[in-house]
Amino acid sequence: MPYIDKTPVESVCEALDLWRGVSDDPNIDGYNGWGCKQKIYKTLWKAQEVLEGMKVYHGEEEWVKEQKNPVLIYESPDKGKTVYARRQGETERFLVKGEE
Repeated sequence: MPYIDKTPVESVCEALDLWRGVSDDPNIDGYNGWGCKQKIYKTLWKAQEVLEGMKVYHGEEEWVKEQKNPVLIYESPDKGKTVYARRQGETERFLVKGEE
């Protein structure tokens, strides 16, 4: 059976971010906020259930450790007024200090 990725990781992450946003939004009622948080829990539990039965691949433990504790590179274009960070080996950066 060929492998077809119908739900890329980015889509799952976007859904989680959406549910988090709804859950934290003070303008959304508790019923919908709690419903979104339940979706996050169900997603977490399903992922944990699936991972429990899987074999461990070469290099997996190191990769998981890196993802949990990423090495960050800090950059400042203006001598410390604005500070950006990025994960080692990546180009996308995020603001740590200052204004964009």
